[in-house]
Amino acid sequence: MKNNLFLMMILVLSILTQSSQCEKEKVSTEKSDLAELAITLDQTAWFCADNCRYNFVFREGEVVTRRFSKPNDETPLWTCNRTLSGKDWQAIVEALDIDNLIDTEETIGCPGCADAPIETVRVESGDFAKEVRMNQGESVPSIQPLLDEIRAQAEELKNQENCQ
Repeated sequence: MKNNLFLMMILVLSILTQSSQCEKEKVSTEKSDLAELAITLDQTAWFCADNCRYNFVFREGEVVTRRFSKPNDETPLWTCNRTLSGKDWQAIVEALDIDNLIDTEETIGCPGCADAPIETVRVESGDFAKEVRMNQGESVPSIQPLLDEIRAQAEELKNQENCQ
C-alpha cells in the first residue's frame, strides 16, 4: 500500500512538473521565414515644435520611414520607402536575439515620465509580436545589440534628404 501511494505521488509530481514547464515562442530565422519578419522603431518626443515622431519599419529588402508633426498624429507629414541593403538587413537579423527579447520586460523604467522622449521597439513575425518601450536612448542590456543597430540605421535615415 505504501509503495502504491509513493508511486502515485511520484506520478502526480512528474505530471505537474511537465505541465508547468512553459515553452518560449520561437521566431524562425530560416531564410524562407525572414520575409515575414518586421522590426519597428518608433521615436516620440512629447514637447516639440515639429517632427515629433519618427517611425521606421525594417523588413527584408525595404525600410519605410514616416515622419509625424505631432506625437499623436495618425497621418504622417511624409512617408519614404527605401531599399534596405542585404548587408543592413543581415546586421539587424544578426543583432536580434529572440530569446533575450522574449525575456525582456515590455516596459523599461518609466517611459515618458519627466517628459523624456519615448522609444518603442516592436518585432513581428507571423503570429509572434513583442514590444518593448523605454526612454529614448536608454540602454537595455538584453536587447542592446538590436537597439544599437536599428538606432544607428534610423539616425542615418533621418539625416538623408532624398525623401523630404
